Amino acid sequence: MMNAIRIPQIREIHQKPFRGLVVADSSVDEFLRSGAEPGDLVVRKGCIIKSGSMKTRTRLIDLPTSDLGCSGVSVLVKEYFFRNGLHGLKPFLLKPRPTKVWQISWHLLGRGISVPEPFCYLLKRKGLLCTAGYLFSRYIPQCHNLAELLIDPEKRERRLNSGKLIGTLARSIASLHESRVLHGDLKWSNILVHEVEDRVWFVDLDAARQHRRALTPARASRDLADFVFNGLEYGVEESVFNRLIDGYTRFRRFTRREMDKPVEKAVGRLGKRCRQNRAVRIS
Repeated sequence: MMNAIRIPQIREIHQKPFRGLVVADSSVDEFLRSGAEPGDLVVRKGCIIKSGSMKTRTRLIDLPTSDLGCSGVSVLVKEYFFRNGLHGLKPFLLKPRPTKVWQISWHLLGRGISVPEPFCYLLKRKGLLCTAGYLFSRYIPQCHNLAELLIDPEKRERRLNSGKLIGTLARSIASLHESRVLHGDLKWSNILVHEVEDRVWFVDLDAARQHRRALTPARASRDLADFVFNGLEYGVEESVFNRLIDGYTRFRRFTRREMDKPVEKAVGRLGKRCRQNRAVRIS
């Protein structure tokens, strides 16, 4: 994990049809202050990193530096698409996802929990309807998601079975839960790991939820079950999960008995749901 980051000075953006917030003096703020409009951020070309069906898309874009206007700063932008009028009214009634991810990210960063630092979020509106949302965050180089680590047998053995990475993951997930936040979609592809160092970052916080009370073993088991079940689908050995839960319970001062039962139940529910979904697709 990183050291805690103080919440920086924030500047409001209110320029039709966009509104949102930007971190003052960040690369995104510098780009906007250079005379660009919020729409110039949205239309910049970049390579697609991840596409979530018709709901979201993540691109890597380059912003010009102040030195001769050359491209030099890489920024991730996650786009949120609103498919119809009813869907577009949701941000008016509920907190929009870009806003929620922005707030949870700064909550976690303020407690030393590693997530990509958000620079800006924008909501594009047409009257009361929200037609699109955008979240701009720091690009973390020399990283792959944890699922990609499993492709290479040598790296898999060295880092999962023999290295310290599982201990780092256990401590990071425990710290996430100590901050009263559930990730909500703790798949292996939603955890970034450094190519060399045992450092991890949580990404894709769209389903994350901050709770008012401390997370009990029953509540925390939802994230752990997602992680275990997804790992089992990749063929990860059970010994890896035993080490992870051992570390997690030690950091959170729980016993294995307190954690094992709710995690096993949650994994069973995920397995049953997965079998039902497969049966529906086959039929």
